[in-house]
Amino acid sequence: MKKSERWSRWFYAVEKRGRTALFIPTVLWRGERIQEASIRAVLDGKCLDFSFPGDRVRYFPGKDAVWIGNCCFSPRGLAVRLKAEGEGKSGVISGRLLFGGSRRLLRLPAFALRRHEVIGTGCMVRGFLKLCGERMDFHEGVCFLERSRGRRLPSWYFRFWCGWQGCGEGGLMVFLTGRRTSGHSAFLCRAVLNTGGKKYRFGDMPGTRVLKFDGHTLLIARGSLRLLVKIRPAGKRESRMPSALQETDCQCWVRLWKRSGLKEEHLGFGSALFVPERHK
Repeated sequence: MKKSERWSRWFYAVEKRGRTALFIPTVLWRGERIQEASIRAVLDGKCLDFSFPGDRVRYFPGKDAVWIGNCCFSPRGLAVRLKAEGEGKSGVISGRLLFGGSRRLLRLPAFALRRHEVIGTGCMVRGFLKLCGERMDFHEGVCFLERSRGRRLPSWYFRFWCGWQGCGEGGLMVFLTGRRTSGHSAFLCRAVLNTGGKKYRFGDMPGTRVLKFDGHTLLIARGSLRLLVKIRPAGKRESRMPSALQETDCQCWVRLWKRSGLKEEHLGFGSALFVPERHK
């Protein structure tokens, strides 16, 4: 990617009773001019990719809204009409979803990150989508809105949140991206653990390292502090790096410790989102 090029990518993940929809619009700039754009749509495991020239894209920075082809995406909602043709692609995706006020899920914090922002956590949804004529009702579902910016697109993206109640009620939110360069993996990691009135941050200062990540186990270090997260989709066995793009109703085990001993340990439930660069 040239020095004058930069990109913005939005994530709209909608959930209701185990049914999921994911839209990932991406815009590439060269200088101040939009060069091209793409939309990835994933509905109930069906993945479609769409590409658009720059003259079919309009961006409104004041509203953080983007028009790509016949689709519109903004913090207030989305409207889509996408037609896929060709080998391995078939069907029409259409519909409109409106997002209400953001609400906190089990006191999960909405937080800002360098190059990555959580726009809305648990926004209420109204509306429905259609895939090949089949109606997908997301009324009274929830939506998670996120945005990434930078000069290089990551090879993959992982987002995870979970919460727990009772003693030490709180939650954990993790954002992780990776990119392979010269045979090595480079990570960008941000995590916030909020429990019992205490907040632990990883990635906001030098010294944060990802010691292990395989899609189901994540180990982060910050100095002598360690954060271990084990994720298992409810009712499923562990596997290698997940091929599914979104898993709801995940069980999670969270453990925080230092050399002096254990500080926090919790068992909760949440949602995991894994987005590879190319869906196979």
